[in-house]
Amino acid sequence: MRSQRVLMSGLVAVGLACLVGLTACGGYDDSGAHGDHGDDPLEPVEGIEDIHGDDEPGQRVVGPDIVINEIMYNPASVRDEDGEWLELYNASGETVDLLGWSLRDYGSNRHVIDESIVAEPGQYLVLGRSCDAGTNGGYVADYCYGDEFKLANDPGDGVELRDQDNTYVDSVSYDTHTPWPSNTPGTSIELSDPAADNLEPASWTLAARTYGAGDYGTPGLPNGR
Repeated sequence: MRSQRVLMSGLVAVGLACLVGLTACGGYDDSGAHGDHGDDPLEPVEGIEDIHGDDEPGQRVVGPDIVINEIMYNPASVRDEDGEWLELYNASGETVDLLGWSLRDYGSNRHVIDESIVAEPGQYLVLGRSCDAGTNGGYVADYCYGDEFKLANDPGDGVELRDQDNTYVDSVSYDTHTPWPSNTPGTSIELSDPAADNLEPASWTLAARTYGAGDYGTPGLPNGR
């Protein structure tokens, strides 16, 4: 199992917590920084260790290595309400069932996956707002989360993935201008390599291959192909 690094901005006196500025991470949700999650605030993350022993950035999440690999936040061929999607990649050697896992952003969006979605080692899974390939721009979704989870076209949004035990697995806080790939309607942002650090803007690029109704992305396929 490959462990994934999480960028931590600092530590509080008791436990691990993220001091959230322009870049967000999954260490801690104080609700004032990330938004209101209603009656179910996020708890401090379990399964993080200080791999350097120096209280500095470089914490590691211990758990299934499911990577947020591609994000289509601004489709052009169809409405955002139909055409948004994100892709996960199973970079581990384990079969992982996403039943009970949750998608969250840094505001009030949250969706709990309510059916068994199995990711085999090396498999790509597409999660989207609509399962209708006739109206969603032509991508084939493995699971649809509907309108409970939305991807903003403005700076400061993100995707956070937690497992059924509320353990942090991965997150991406994307921006829509340099050093991130610029917001380009109809074009997803994708990792240059699933093994790259997806917290780093330089790890992301604009998709160059069309799918479905003509937008650019590689839903369900290796990036760049």
